[in-house]
Amino acid sequence: MATRRSGYFKTSYSHDMVLFDTPWRLLFLALLTIAAVLFPAVAGGHWIHTGNLLFITIMGALALNLLTGYAGQISLGHAAFMAVGAFASHWLASHGLPFVLVLPAAMAIGAVLGIVVGAPALRLRGLYLIVATVGFHYIVAFLCNEYQTGGDMLQALTGLQLPHPELWVVTLDSPRKWYFFLLLVLACTTAFCVNLARTRPGRAWIAVRDRDITAAALGINVARYKILAFVVSSALTCMTGSLLAHFLGSLSAEYFSLTLAISYLAMVVIGGAGSSAGAYLGAIFVTLLPHAITAVFETIGVTPKNAMLYIVPSQIAVFGIAMILFLMFEPKGLIGVWGRIRTYFELWPLRQSILSERRR
Repeated sequence: MATRRSGYFKTSYSHDMVLFDTPWRLLFLALLTIAAVLFPAVAGGHWIHTGNLLFITIMGALALNLLTGYAGQISLGHAAFMAVGAFASHWLASHGLPFVLVLPAAMAIGAVLGIVVGAPALRLRGLYLIVATVGFHYIVAFLCNEYQTGGDMLQALTGLQLPHPELWVVTLDSPRKWYFFLLLVLACTTAFCVNLARTRPGRAWIAVRDRDITAAALGINVARYKILAFVVSSALTCMTGSLLAHFLGSLSAEYFSLTLAISYLAMVVIGGAGSSAGAYLGAIFVTLLPHAITAVFETIGVTPKNAMLYIVPSQIAVFGIAMILFLMFEPKGLIGVWGRIRTYFELWPLRQSILSERRR
């Protein structure tokens, strides 16, 4: 009776593989789903737009978390993969391909590019891999800038335009429509990443991340799983770039800067590497941090005339300080903080009894 009532004792492999194995987690998922569905009914247009960008950002963080958090391959080429997905989508859409085919085509291009980038990465690790991905970023940035210019200086300044995507009978021409579409895509992406991390490739990535020599000694094909990590991550990243380009309706190579790649890496570090929930927390933290800083300056009465002199530098400074503090004092990120809080409440009665015994 106690085992059934508590819900924390697992007596079979099937029970161990259940994602939401307690009533409280099921209740949390239900409440979160209801809140997400009802959010557009109570929020204004600005916050719906911010929510859409947040959904896309979380997808990008989940994709990088597979490569860096699970497989241990640190990459600063994330923005370059997003740029490839965005510009490939523009080229495909301009040649008449419908949106329902543009998205999987962009993912296929990303998968092929993941093989191209992942193969040289087999001989690189650590700082050398980071430098190699930075070089890849600048190569893609140059090619995207040349594609955007196309001999037309006006186009180079204004960027490239994309039409509103059409999903059979629905045209995504408003933030509200985009919200529900992106929410559905995010749910599917999350389910894919969470379950993939629990399969044989996910366990192999964790072994390679912890110690690739030991993983090879255990019979894991390290080269194959490293390339697989690049393939899956780059495919999801190109999908994210394609969604971002179609959602914004315009495209510029300047958006996909090295700063964007660093921001995504910070999301993984701050949220907690090797955790899909950590990717969520990191993306939410990094995305909403500028809004929180802006709200603080508005509260203390900073005038709009002087706002740009203080808000933007403060956002950059706070962002950098947060990264340093998490690396120094909380290497597991926000998910580590949440894990300790959850453990405290789950073991609360036992903890109190232990403290009472010690006082005696």
